[in-house]
Amino acid sequence: MAQASLPSSATCLVDLPNEILFDVLGFLDVSDLLSTSRVNRHLRHLSLTPLLHARRLRSNRAILPPLLTSPSRPTRSDLIARSIVRPRTTAVSSRLNRSLTAIRLARRLAARPSLEMLVQRAVLPRECVPGLAVVHVAPGLVARRRAIERERLKDGLRGFVGMLGEGRRREQRGN
Repeated sequence: MAQASLPSSATCLVDLPNEILFDVLGFLDVSDLLSTSRVNRHLRHLSLTPLLHARRLRSNRAILPPLLTSPSRPTRSDLIARSIVRPRTTAVSSRLNRSLTAIRLARRLAARPSLEMLVQRAVLPRECVPGLAVVHVAPGLVARRRAIERERLKDGLRGFVGMLGEGRRREQRGN
């Protein structure tokens, strides 16, 4: 795809004077200013200028009061129904729920059997418990090592059974 060539009199955005760029940036939202600040260092410097944000706050103070009293603005009960605003009772209820859950988990943790008991019941391998074995190994690695050992044992038994089968065949041929 061919690029359209710019006329020689075309000016790049960053070549404009800072005053004009500053005015243009004043019309952008915060998210747009963030995107602009990621273009290059010059625009980052202008986008992060405290004077620009002070100017934006002043203009928002003038625009905001009519928007807050607008008839199209939803009521508090509408915002609560849409779960945008949470009433105080809901916040207290969720805090209480978290506390009760923490208490329940603490009790279950205290009632859980110790690692040594799990080793005695053969639920957990010795290698997985620090202090019971010389080297502490993750349970996943122990399971993988045991699977490899089982495969080696199966291969050895297959070879042994194969040798027995060959010996019987030789005996049958010899008779």
